[in-house]
Amino acid sequence: MGCLSIRSLVLSLAMVGLLFSSLPVWAQGVLEIPADGGHYSGIGMISGWKCEADGLAISIDGGAWIPLLHGAQRLDTQSVCGDTNNGFVSIFNWGIVGDGEHTAVLYDNGVEVARSTFTVATLGEEFVRGAEGECTIRAFPAPGETAQFRWNQSTQHLELVGEDPPPVADHGDTRGTAIRLDTILSDASSTSRTQDGQLEGGGDVDYFRLALHRAGTIVVETTGSVDTVGELEDDDGQRLTSNDNAGDRSNFRISRAMSAGVYYINLSSG
Repeated sequence: MGCLSIRSLVLSLAMVGLLFSSLPVWAQGVLEIPADGGHYSGIGMISGWKCEADGLAISIDGGAWIPLLHGAQRLDTQSVCGDTNNGFVSIFNWGIVGDGEHTAVLYDNGVEVARSTFTVATLGEEFVRGAEGECTIRAFPAPGETAQFRWNQSTQHLELVGEDPPPVADHGDTRGTAIRLDTILSDASSTSRTQDGQLEGGGDVDYFRLALHRAGTIVVETTGSVDTVGELEDDDGQRLTSNDNAGDRSNFRISRAMSAGVYYINLSSG
């Protein structure tokens, strides 16, 4: 009796497979975006394919039907449909439906073809205007690689703008190659400048040249995770002061009243 039961089960499964494979060509189609379980944001597209169509449209959460353009080239549908002009697509702003879980239903001439449940995330509004920003993702797309992304208002996405950006340039190691930080200080105003850089190992020292055209108080410091030591020198190379850990997180910080003149700051790791 056990063998007969297994054979009956195999026959039943074979009949189910036969039923699925016998679907007419016109009825075969796939809703690819939004995919079931997918996550979406910004400006994107609704897309998929259907062998034959007579008025494709999609409804999200039971809302108004969104017409879909059918006939785009999809070479991967040749074996199923017998031709390749079966793709459908529509540009869509996912921010319109708002945050949370949603259901999309694909229709052809009023008959349901496919459906999916997906999730949308927004930045709090349908279309973000005036935002700027970029970020770097390390160890992406693979360990040891780095990718840079920048906000694109037109697509409402962070777009890939490059891989493996060049490292921040090292600065001059001598007074003669010092980076110029010509800053004017007066009693009525103060000017600040931030200079990015990196300290290399093996006793690397970076020099910066500071020209003060008026007397004033200067504040020089570093930020970051590296323990730094800073020295302030006059134009003749005489050390005026130095500091190791007066700043945050073992960074140096020097605050000093200065007369007009040329000065040098040398920076090294602590």
